[in-house]
Amino acid sequence: MESPLQPDSWLKQPVPMPYLTTTLEVGCAWGIDKEQLLAAFDINLEDGQVHIPLNNLLAVILKLHECFPAQPLALEIGQRLSPTAYGSLGFAMLCSDTLDDCLNIMSRYWKLINMSVSSVTITSDSRYCTATLDINPWLMEPLRRLWIEASLTSWKRCFEVLCGERLEGSEILLAYPQHYFSEPSQLTRAEQRYGVIRYNQTANQFRIPIQLLHQPLPMANILHKKMAIELCERDAQTLDRITSHPVSQQVKALLVPSETGYPSFEQLADALCVSVRTLRRQLSKEGTGFKQLLDESRRHDALQLLGDPRYRIQRISELLGFGDPANFARCFRNWTGQTPSEFRKKLLN
Repeated sequence: MESPLQPDSWLKQPVPMPYLTTTLEVGCAWGIDKEQLLAAFDINLEDGQVHIPLNNLLAVILKLHECFPAQPLALEIGQRLSPTAYGSLGFAMLCSDTLDDCLNIMSRYWKLINMSVSSVTITSDSRYCTATLDINPWLMEPLRRLWIEASLTSWKRCFEVLCGERLEGSEILLAYPQHYFSEPSQLTRAEQRYGVIRYNQTANQFRIPIQLLHQPLPMANILHKKMAIELCERDAQTLDRITSHPVSQQVKALLVPSETGYPSFEQLADALCVSVRTLRRQLSKEGTGFKQLLDESRRHDALQLLGDPRYRIQRISELLGFGDPANFARCFRNWTGQTPSEFRKKLLN
């Protein structure tokens, strides 16, 4: 499996904040002081911050893994991760008609959140539908194992949210030996929380009994799914463009909202050590421009922030650079067919 990004550039990618907040949540539950942990890596979390550099997230995860080597850290992160962390993909999955529909959407758009690390293949037989996770060979241990476990457990968690109940008969299959639980009773307790886990398998997979695939899902919505897939398509086009166009990729990484909103075009040019005219010409050569990249960032970040109940909609409007919440509502309706309040209610319910 080829990757459009090499490991060095991979580490520079921004990732959604819910990945870090969920990781910190696990650490706090296990007795870690959050502030000390963040200070150790000089990580400052600002109000309304939507992204964090991937290398910061990985530093925190590896530190927790070092502190708790016998604890199922990645399984717990995946179990706590909300589908809303998946952005436009999570929105589309939440609106799916059936689990079969959801799996096909996930397979098609997994590249939006895989950060060039993995791919998904869906297969079926007479008993199971199986989602297989393939990992790029350059991802080394222990990150490789942690990535696999968090991904598969988050899939299971997402499908259970969609169904509104535990998925009886589903299984997580891992292609390596069991390494957390020294006693059978510990594994039994773990499976009560994370579901059935089978080790020493031929591949890393999550599988669902075939009879569950076509049952109607309670949150299914044809119109909203159509809107969500359109968002996924736009995000996929953006991803394809920026992975093959380095200037767009750099600008996209810098378009992160802060207390004062997004950086201006002039600030971006300064950060990249080029003139405004040169940056405009480079983006035009790559088939895009500042306004298009800013609109894409706003759309993506709006989905992330609305999934976080700590932020009032008016505050989200300010962080995204909309002077008037009515303007934000109008833009958001154009993106999704819903008002921000309607979208948040659906997500949080």
